[in-house]
Amino acid sequence: MPITYNPKLFSGDYYAQIYSETLTTAKTLSNNYVHIMPNVKTEQFVTTFSASITEQDYASDFDPATADRGSVTISDEKVMPLKKMFFTTVDPETLRFTRFGDDKMGAGARNLTITEFENKLLDTLIPQMARSIEVAFWSDIKTLAGTKLAAGNKIAKNASGLTVSNIYGEMEKVWKAIPSQVRATGQAVIYADESVKDLMILANLYENYKEKFIINGDSVSFLGTAVLFVPLGANTMFAGNKNEVVFATDVVNDEASIEIGKLNNYGDKLFFKSVYTRDKAIVVPSQKILYS
Repeated sequence: MPITYNPKLFSGDYYAQIYSETLTTAKTLSNNYVHIMPNVKTEQFVTTFSASITEQDYASDFDPATADRGSVTISDEKVMPLKKMFFTTVDPETLRFTRFGDDKMGAGARNLTITEFENKLLDTLIPQMARSIEVAFWSDIKTLAGTKLAAGNKIAKNASGLTVSNIYGEMEKVWKAIPSQVRATGQAVIYADESVKDLMILANLYENYKEKFIINGDSVSFLGTAVLFVPLGANTMFAGNKNEVVFATDVVNDEASIEIGKLNNYGDKLFFKSVYTRDKAIVVPSQKILYS
């Protein structure tokens, strides 16, 4: 039986449901590792306030020139999500003798008017797209940090790389470099490459008397500061207030869509195409630390 397929375009609310599912499949976004801005349609500024102020004795002849006046810092960073896309193809000939070779590829967003074939295709591709978006985002953050952070906020990685024997000392360097006022907010985190978790587990295993790192399932901390594992790349750590690391997108962008259709008018091969928008930002770079 020849396989026929009616092209499908998911846009608007249908697309928003599928794209939202894609984003929440990535742990960076589903676990709120960063600040998410889901409805950025054009250029937008992210503004952060930070302040320090100290109690002092009252003085009737108060002199602001010599007194501890504290400080208020306002930091702006611009985000403007750019269009990105995924594209792949499916050869119906490989499906002809499978259960999709019948009417299951007929006319049919997710759990709405979707065919079994489209459902399985999305089940397969959504985790792959989520992982790709997550990896690309952290690669961009690492590059952005390398550009925006001052030399004093960068720590050169150990020449031997991160190992079981040096992970405590190297992470301690990052922890000490985090400004104390940032740690005091309770929002300070150390982002470490996913490979670092195994090093921390082994470091604890080889410790005779007490654990160097507090590890309770997915909850990991170092000297009271949360450690979050993300695809930063080997021998890389990044630290600061997690609310000042921004993932910006537009879930209901008018130009965003998922399309499944024929690759050309003469052949039978199908294509899958997803268009979406994404950007990133690091707010208050003076309070961030990059180890790389």
